[in-house]
Amino acid sequence: MTGQHDIVFITGEVSGDRHAAPVVEELCRRGLTVTGIGGERMAAAGAEIVAGSTHWGAMGVPEALRKYPYLRLQERKVQRLLRTWRPTLVVLVDFGAFNVRVARYLRKHDLSRILYYFPPGSWRQTPRDWSPLAAITDCIATPFARNAEFLTASGANAHWVGHPVIDALQPPVDRGPHKTRLGLNEADTVVGVLPGSRNAERRLIGPLMLGAMRILRENIPSVQFLWSPFPGSARIGEPIQREAKALGGVTVVDESHDIMRAGDLLLTAMGTATLEAAAALTPMVTTYEGSTPAKWIAARLLRQAQPLYAMPNLMLGREAVPEVVPATASDRVTAERIAAPALDLVNDSRRRRAMTEDLREVRAMLGDPGVASRTADLVEALLADA
Repeated sequence: MTGQHDIVFITGEVSGDRHAAPVVEELCRRGLTVTGIGGERMAAAGAEIVAGSTHWGAMGVPEALRKYPYLRLQERKVQRLLRTWRPTLVVLVDFGAFNVRVARYLRKHDLSRILYYFPPGSWRQTPRDWSPLAAITDCIATPFARNAEFLTASGANAHWVGHPVIDALQPPVDRGPHKTRLGLNEADTVVGVLPGSRNAERRLIGPLMLGAMRILRENIPSVQFLWSPFPGSARIGEPIQREAKALGGVTVVDESHDIMRAGDLLLTAMGTATLEAAAALTPMVTTYEGSTPAKWIAARLLRQAQPLYAMPNLMLGREAVPEVVPATASDRVTAERIAAPALDLVNDSRRRRAMTEDLREVRAMLGDPGVASRTADLVEALLADA
C-alpha cells in the first residue's frame, strides 16, 4: 500500500461525518492514512479533509432540487480528484443520491475498490432488489441485520457490522450525575430539545419546539430544558436561541449525546438522533415539518401516506415513539401537537417505562459494540486483496 490517498472517505451530511469518524480513528490507530471529503469529526479522528461536505445534504424535495446544480458541480470535482489520485479504496458513507453516482463512476472507469458503509435505505425492514448496488460495490457494511440479509440475497458482498450509536451511547445507569455535570439538580425534570442537524429543518422545527417548551413550562413550572445549538453559522440560529434562553431554565449544550444522557425526555426532529436516543434508552417525542411545497411534492410522489417515519418505529414495525407529522400536504405541525404527548410522558412514569422497554428492543437490533473495529477489518481486507 503506497501513495498519499490509499483510502478516501466520502460523506455528505453531519450524520455521515459522525458515523465515519470512529472508523477513520480506528484506521489511523492501525497506521493507515485516510483522506476525507467530510467534516470536523473526521478531521478530529485523523483524516486529511480536502473538502468540507457536511452542508451538502438537503431536507425535502424542493431544497434538494435547489442544491442539485451545486452538487453536480461537486460531483465533477470529486471525480477529477479520484481520477487523479486513483486511490486503492474509496469508502462511501450514506448520502445515496450523490455517492451511488460516485460508485458508478468508479466502477465504469475501474479506478478503485469500493466499500459502501451505510448503504442508502438500509433502515428499511422490507425486502427489495439490491442488485444494482451490488453491481457497483466490492463490499457493503450495513448497520442493520435484515438489510445484510436482503443485500446478500441480491448478490452483494454484505456484512452486518452494527450501528455506531451502540459504541457512542451506553444507557446511563443514573441520569442524575449527568444532570449535575450540566449544572442541574438531580431531581429536576429535564427535557432535551434537538431540532435537527440541518439549518433548513431547524428554521422550521426550531420555532415549533420553542412553542412546545413554553407550553411545558406553563404546565410544569420547574421543568428544565437542554437546548442544542444550530450547527455551522451561529448567526442563522441566534434569534431562536435567544428566545429559548429568554424562557428561563434553558441550558445550551453543544454535544447532543450529553443531552440524551441527561434528559428524562427528548423533543427531537426525525433522523439519526432518534436512533441515538434509542441507544441511550431516552424516551422521546419525534416530529417533522417541511415547507408547503416540500409536503405537496412528497405527497404527489408517494401517492399515499406512510404509516411510520421515525427510525425506532420503522425498526419495530409499530409506533412505540410518538410521531408528530403533517397528516396531509396542507396540514401543519403545531407547538400544541408536540407538547401534548410530551406532557403525557412527563406526567406518566408508567408510559415512560413502557417506551424505555421498547427502546431496549430497538437497541438490541443495532448490534454489539465494536462497530468501528469490524468495519476497519473490512477496509484492511479489501486493501490486502487489491
